[in-house]
Order: sequence, then C-alpha cells, then structure tokens
Amino acid sequence: MKKVYLVLLYGLVLTMVILSVCTCNSIIKEDDKTENSGNSLTLLSWNVQALFDGEDQGNEYDDYSVSKGWSNEKYEARIKNIAKGIMEIPETPDLIGFIEIENAEILEDIVSSALKDKGYRWTFFSRNAGGSLGIGIISKYPFSMAKSHSIISDGEINPRPMAEVRLDVGGQPLTVFVCHWKSKLGDPETTEAQRKASARLALRRIAELEQESPGIPIIVMGDLNENHDEFYRSGGSFITALLPDDERAATLAENSSETLSLVQDFFVVTGEKTQQAHYFDYPHNLFYTPWSNELQNGSYVYQENWETIDHFLLRPSLYDGLNWDIETCRTVTVPPFTTTEGNPAAYNPRTGRGMSDHLPLLLTLTIQQGEKETR
Repeated sequence: MKKVYLVLLYGLVLTMVILSVCTCNSIIKEDDKTENSGNSLTLLSWNVQALFDGEDQGNEYDDYSVSKGWSNEKYEARIKNIAKGIMEIPETPDLIGFIEIENAEILEDIVSSALKDKGYRWTFFSRNAGGSLGIGIISKYPFSMAKSHSIISDGEINPRPMAEVRLDVGGQPLTVFVCHWKSKLGDPETTEAQRKASARLALRRIAELEQESPGIPIIVMGDLNENHDEFYRSGGSFITALLPDDERAATLAENSSETLSLVQDFFVVTGEKTQQAHYFDYPHNLFYTPWSNELQNGSYVYQENWETIDHFLLRPSLYDGLNWDIETCRTVTVPPFTTTEGNPAAYNPRTGRGMSDHLPLLLTLTIQQGEKETR
C-alpha cells in the first residue's frame, strides 16, 4: 500500500519544497479593506490550458518552447484575449481561480491588461518547485489569509499544490480552496490514488477549519480531473476520490481498510442540498455539487464525450439559508470560450487561436442578511 504524508506549506515558508508567491499582504491592514458594494459575490473557476509566458524557463511543454515557434508576441496576444474573454462575461467575477498558470508574473500581466480598471488588486500564486504549471488567484477583495498546501506521496511531492485563501467581504468570511488534481494520464490505479491523496489533504485542512470555526463557509473549486459521477462511470467497483451519497458507495467505503483513518480520502458529493449525508457518517466529507442541477453537460470534452471534471463543491453552510448561500452556478458557454458547435475553444499554440480546452464555471453567492452571526 502506498504511504501518503501530508505537508502543510504556508505562504513563502519552505520555498525549497514549494514555490508559493503571494503578491498581497498575508494579513490586510484595516485601511486596506475593500467595502462590499452589494450582497453578492461571484467566483470563476477556469483551467486556462497551459498558460506559459513568452520566454523559455526550462519547464515548458514542447509546444510552448521558443524553438517550436512560441514567442512573446503569441503570449501577449493570448493574455489580451483571455482578459477580453473575461470582460465578455456579464457577471464580472469578484474572484478568479486560474488553473495551469506558469508563474506569478502572468497574473500581473492579466490584471494589468484589459482588466486593469476592474479592481483586481490582490493576487496569489502557488507552484511546486520543478513544476511546469501552478495555480493563480486574482481578487477584488483582500485575502485575510493565503496559504499553499502540498503532499508527499511515496517520497515524492505531488506536482500540484492546493491554494487556500480567505476573504472577509462585508464582514462575512469565506474560505476558498483552488485545486488541480492529478490527471488520468497513466495507470488508473496510480492516478486515482494521487487524486485521493489530494482529497485527503483538503479534508484534513477542512476538518481543522471547521473545528476552529463551526459552520464556516467553504468552497473547493478547480480542475479535479474527476467527474462528479466518476464512481458510476468507472463501474462502481472501487473507491474514487469523489463518491456519491448512495448505499453501494457507502458499503464499499465501510468495508475498505483505507477508510479506517480519522481523515478519509474521498469527498461525498450530492446533488441534494442536504445538511447531512444519507449513507455516510463523516462530519467533514459532504459537498453539494451543482452538476446535473445548475450545471449541465460538462466543461471538458474527451473523445467526443462531455466530462464534469471542473468543479465548485460546496459545504452545507453554503446552502443553509444563513450568511453566504449559493444563488446560481453556470458554465460559460458563449464565444469566445466555445466553438460554433458549442465545444470548448481549445487553444492552439501554433496558430495562436482559441481560448482553452476547458470551459469556465461561474458561481454566484448571496448574503442572507441578519439571520446568523458572523463566525
């Protein structure tokens, strides 16, 4: 059995293990706080498909090396198109989680382009040392906390960290995790184990937060490389990192030696806005998924089939009618993000055309005023 160790890496600490750059202050001064202009908050999750800058750093994918025709001109044009695409979204996002960003400088280029007057004053970037791509976050509201977490599995650092930021908007806290879990490229058992290790990392941190502040609103967002119904798609014979709240999955989990530890390695996802799981009895594992409800079809196409591998997963405190609650969630399915056929307009580094092979997801939260004290 593979041994998985958890390493929590905060901000710029342990930079020999993980590169984590935060261009805001970890603790925002009182006079830096941005006042919330309304009672809603909109978040965008988007895998932008291998966003490299125009210079060779040594870890680029082959198609993005200067020797293969990649250039500053193509990079700058891509930044411009990405910013313009975001401007086309009617609900201007307050926070954007970018997946597959090469470095922190790219975030600065994005916010200083067509978005320069949109108020994205706070950014956070995280990438493991030696990795090609990382996670970037831009926000109109300050981070009262920003951290990076990573894992060690079989003696190797997982190449994809988990970013954690906390916002306090209008006096209402919200914790957001932005993730990019292991892809399915490779041996299925090995890649599933790595996604489960990432799930365990998130659940351990969520348990810590909820023990400190019960009921704190928490969102897990990003490209998890796992469908919301992965358990059914894979035949229901083994534990996946995302499990449905049904009897068969619960029985399988109960009979597995892997679930005996205090922190499990799977999320329980449900399309019901319920405060407790029907078949599982783990206090921190239940998440609401908008897929098959607010979200339809998918965000990524593989072998001509839609997949639901990009996610907003919400803890029950985000649909209890108190403080932050889910209002709407949708996939951005309009040009320039889609082709005329309605598929994601994948970016082609040779021609410089397209946006990304993933569609963005857009989540809007609203504050239910005056019904619960801030936690």
